[in-house]
Amino acid sequence: MPRTKSDPDTLRVAPIVRNFFEIVHASDRSYQVIADDAGVSRETIVRWQSSASPSLVTFIAAVNAMGYDVFLQPVTQADSGANNIGS
Repeated sequence: MPRTKSDPDTLRVAPIVRNFFEIVHASDRSYQVIADDAGVSRETIVRWQSSASPSLVTFIAAVNAMGYDVFLQPVTQADSGANNIGS
């Protein structure tokens, strides 16, 4: 039986990874469905919850499988402290 989705607020991961899990948590899709759509293993996505940094290619594939995209934007002064891993 698959594990339940972890509460994204409890994860000590990079903000962008936490944001991914917030989207997953709010959806009705299981990790297995997302993994299948992204072409990665379910275990890969589960490992991202415990601070294993995703590779850019697999992370983008999983984000795209959820109907989102990853892009760069300039950092504003107010955002500059929000980019720390585990914040």
